[in-house]
Amino acid sequence: MAKFKSIWKNFLAYDIEKFRKDITHFFEVNSVKGNWEENSGSYLLSNKKGYTFIANHSTPFKLSLIKATASPVERLLINFTGNSDKLENVCFIIIETVDKEDFRKVKQLLSQFFNQLDKKPWDLKSHPMFQFAWILRLNVKRRWKNFMIIEN
Repeated sequence: MAKFKSIWKNFLAYDIEKFRKDITHFFEVNSVKGNWEENSGSYLLSNKKGYTFIANHSTPFKLSLIKATASPVERLLINFTGNSDKLENVCFIIIETVDKEDFRKVKQLLSQFFNQLDKKPWDLKSHPMFQFAWILRLNVKRRWKNFMIIEN
């Protein structure tokens, strides 16, 4: 097992189950072999387990997904209002590679996937956790724009 050193993290405007299905299909089409495992998730982001994809690829990498609904206090308050369905469609993504050169290769691969989407991965303004957190939304967008290789 490779020791992962380069790490990139950000929020993603995508339902975790749909993302897992879509990225798995993308990996199959692009001959990226690997396995999905459950991870413990994060109590601060949600009360659900997440997933980790460990690539057995020429460029080893690990892609972890954590469902991001809201903080524990926000989840409690939103459940009282009956709007808990609005907490869907956001996850937290973590990409780990062995070194910076591998990170560039993984960044190029994943940019192909994100560039083909109808929606930008940073489009979080409708989620309750981000509605009034405009500085956080700007930071998320900046990190995505620095990560993605935009196709012309």
